[in-house]
Order: sequence, then structure tokens, then C-alpha cells
Amino acid sequence: MQRNLLLSIFAALAITNSTVKAVEQWGVFEASLPAVDAPRTIDSVFSATFSQGSRNVTVPGFWDGANDFKVRFSPPTKGDWNYTTHSKHAALNGKTGAFTAENPSGENHGPVQAFDTYYLRHADGTPYHQFGTTCYAW
Repeated sequence: MQRNLLLSIFAALAITNSTVKAVEQWGVFEASLPAVDAPRTIDSVFSATFSQGSRNVTVPGFWDGANDFKVRFSPPTKGDWNYTTHSKHAALNGKTGAFTAENPSGENHGPVQAFDTYYLRHADGTPYHQFGTTCYAW
């Protein structure tokens, strides 16, 4: 029990004082928070607010099995982002960190969105063409 408590404290300090990581714009940033004493349920027991300047985005976190809790975020813009977690459980509350969203690479064109009423395109303006068919009466 004491060993688990110490591991939880060291992990919390690591999250609180995490170094700046890099992720692509429209990629996925993930923060893992070990929490021994938090309830292990499928329901989200915490959230995180990601901030860049005056922009704030709050996303729910989730339990990922054992003592692991995670939060994932896809940064919509390049630049430096900070985050703070919020929870009624001390092990998941007030954890902070930062990362940098860098230029997207390769085929990362961002999420698909509606364009000009009848068309689809990626966030960077690249056209998106959905092809597919469903055959019910063969």
C-alpha cells in the first residue's frame, strides 16, 4: 500500500512538472495520469482544459484500466499549449503540463468539414472525396 502511494506521488509530480512535448497540429496529444485512489469506472472522473492564449478547450478524461487515467486532445492550431486537469479526486486534480503543436506532416490534412454546402474538405483546404457503395439486393 505504501509503495503504491509513493509511486502515485512520484507519477503525479512527473505529470505536474512534465517537460514540453511536441505533437503535430491535428495529431493526438495524450497525457497519462496514474491514480491509485481514484475510482476505476468507465465514466469520466476528470477533465482537462487546454489553453493557448485566450482560447480554452475542455475535454473529458477517461479511465484506461488498472490505475491509469488518460486525456487526449487534438490541437486545432500550431503553437504552445498548456493544460490543467480538474477532478474532485485529489490524485487527478490540478495536474499541469505543456506541449507544442508543430506543422502537420505527410497525409495529415486535419479533420473533414463541410464546404460550400455540398462538398467536403480537410481543415487545410485539401478536398475530401468520399467513395463507397452499399448493395442490398444482390
